[in-house]
This record gives sequence, C-alpha cells and structure tokens, in this order.
Amino acid sequence: MNERTKEFAKQAGWSGLYTTYNEPTGKSNWEMVKESIVVPVTSEQIERFVEIIRDDERKQCSLDYLEDCNSAIEAAVDKERQEAARDYHLLMRNAVKVAILRERENCAKLCDELSAEFATAERCADSIRARGEK
Repeated sequence: MNERTKEFAKQAGWSGLYTTYNEPTGKSNWEMVKESIVVPVTSEQIERFVEIIRDDERKQCSLDYLEDCNSAIEAAVDKERQEAARDYHLLMRNAVKVAILRERENCAKLCDELSAEFATAERCADSIRARGEK
C-alpha cells in the first residue's frame, strides 16, 4: 500500500493490512522476506474507506478542474492583451497617418494662399499634395 492509501485506511478506522519483514532461517544469503498478515475489518470500515477515497478523488478532480480553468483564463487574458496591444498599435498608426495628411493639407493651403503673391508657391502646394497620394 502506498502512503496515501494507508492514510485513508487509518482515517476509516481500519489498519487493513500489516506488513512485516522477517529474516528467514535456514538460508545462506539471509535476504529479507516480506510477510503480510491480513487483519479483519467490518463492512462499516470498508464503506468508510471507500467514502474517503471517493471524497479525495472528487477533491482532486475539482482541483484539477480549477487548475485547468485557471490555465484557460490566463491564456484568454494573455490573448486579449495581445489583441488589445495590436489594436492599439493599429489605432495609433492610423491616427498618425491622419495627422500627417492633415498637416500636409494645411501646408498646401498655406502655399495656395501665398500663390497670389509668389508664383512658386502654387507649384509648392501641388508638390505637397502629390506626396500624400503616393
């Protein structure tokens, strides 16, 4: 029996199985021999033993389930963070593009206003607008 099973048997009020080691006589190598003695138990002790094992298994299943749920939640949160970062990056990239286009148009408008006084300003405005169309 493993230690866990022994603990369950003890909780059920039943020792279940005694195991002892004896030195055999008459053998030249004197190796240890395992000898088991079965101890009688009541049906109530067996039922209690089974109940303890069942409760422990349910507890372990619950813990495993919670661990799986936590792992799934962590993965979902991580994925959500990555998607949010990607969305934020795209949003900022688009905002910068819009700001650049507005600045270009404002510069071109300024050149349009100056074109009445300076002939090269009209070509400057056309050149600025053309850069945004590339």
